[in-house]
Amino acid sequence: MAYGGLLTWVLLLAGGILYLNDGRFIYTLDDPYIHLAMSEGIYAGGYGINDSQPAAASSSILFPFLLAWASPYAFHEYLPLAISLAALAGSVLCIRRFFAEIGFNASPAGRICAIALTASITIAMNLIGLAFMGMENSLQVTLELLALLGLIRALAHDRIDWWLPAVLVLAPMVRYESTLLSGLALLVLAGNGHWKPAIVTGLAILGVFGIFSLYLTSLGLPPLPNSVMAHSRLANHAVSGSGLAPIFLTAAVQLIFKLVHMKGVILLIITVGMGWFALCAKRFSRPRADRRIAAIWSLACAVYLLSGKTGVTGRHETALFTLSTLIIIYLLRRQILDEIDKRSFFRLSVISLAFLAAVGGSFVRGNWLVPIASNNIYEQQFQMHRLVTEYIRGRVAVNDIGWVSYRNNAYVLDLWGLASTDALRARRAGYTPESLERLTDEAGAELIMIYDTCFEALPAGSWKSMARLHTSKPAIYAAENVVSFYATRKADTAILRKNLEEFATTLPRGVTLELF
Repeated sequence: MAYGGLLTWVLLLAGGILYLNDGRFIYTLDDPYIHLAMSEGIYAGGYGINDSQPAAASSSILFPFLLAWASPYAFHEYLPLAISLAALAGSVLCIRRFFAEIGFNASPAGRICAIALTASITIAMNLIGLAFMGMENSLQVTLELLALLGLIRALAHDRIDWWLPAVLVLAPMVRYESTLLSGLALLVLAGNGHWKPAIVTGLAILGVFGIFSLYLTSLGLPPLPNSVMAHSRLANHAVSGSGLAPIFLTAAVQLIFKLVHMKGVILLIITVGMGWFALCAKRFSRPRADRRIAAIWSLACAVYLLSGKTGVTGRHETALFTLSTLIIIYLLRRQILDEIDKRSFFRLSVISLAFLAAVGGSFVRGNWLVPIASNNIYEQQFQMHRLVTEYIRGRVAVNDIGWVSYRNNAYVLDLWGLASTDALRARRAGYTPESLERLTDEAGAELIMIYDTCFEALPAGSWKSMARLHTSKPAIYAAENVVSFYATRKADTAILRKNLEEFATTLPRGVTLELF
């Protein structure tokens, strides 16, 4: 029944998206369209958003390649959804299998508790909402859950399943952050006597990263993707070789920033709690493997506090918090199973709900915001895509490159820097009117579509304000609900205004284009 409820919720959210978006499915973020645009370039034999400009705009090594084969087909746009929903199903099965591995299937009451907890964790961690983002994060969660499951099985049976090394290699290829989990899992395996497969798997991971970095540098790009460096100042410092002092300072700032938010405080509590368990578990006669897992996961949480990315969507932290929840349950499995044997269901329910509310409280709202978040992208980035491909048909510059560049053969300058190393360097240095003017002139951009709040100063002398696009609902995951349009000195403003006037008459109900 619980699984049927999850499926029903998926269908209701999909229906809500289609209802709000005039029958069109749209992801809740603009980012999956970056992967889709990258996969178009890969299919064409290049690597980037624009044909003439190599760029590592994707935050994943593998994900754009998984999408590339379908580039010529109409269903290409929906392939990330299919992968994400399959990953969601895989995650639910992994969580359910996790409870079976730690003894919940020993009694009917335990099985019922396992099903209820599986459904509760899926909702509390917003795994369903994550799937509608269409990003590689859903696949990341599934692979990390598989890695945890394989690690627990290895510790319980003193043998490694054949698939575990493959998962530990694949996870970092899907998402760079998974390197941390894979590396720490290999340490646990090596400490438990499986040092040969741990070394071989570790070398395979290093080999994958080495080959990909060499490929990027052969294209004249930095050894890490722009998307990684755009979101991580630590990665920028590491690549630029700026020394240890900036790295330590950035890590300290990251820690302070995270502790201002509830997720950071919860993560600090988990870090300290895991560390305490690792130090004190021996006196409670806990297995050595439990102490190792607690110590390793305390280290993982500490590293994330110092270097990991957080955001309003929660997608970057979902895997970490989901695994933290399961590891805490694993470490307390004896006590939980004892309570089940005693039929202390009311106490278990209260404690479980309180725990999941504390750990996953910041994720839960994503379960019902999916249709509105999707509608934001439909009313904003998708309409910008329509403007560029149906009316302007020229070179443009944006700070959200996904939908505007997908299914668009014209050059798109990415002012955020994911698809342009020059733009990324200029943004990191702090945009000035002169640097913005230089980049847009060199790109030959005629129209600029940006969030004004992302730029401190604009080239007022050479950019002419033409319009503002207003969405009908508050922004959920989009940065703003107003996009400003500017004409550059390369544009014919009379033609551009005519195009904007025609475009304004085709906008969805509630969306307005304020012309100047």
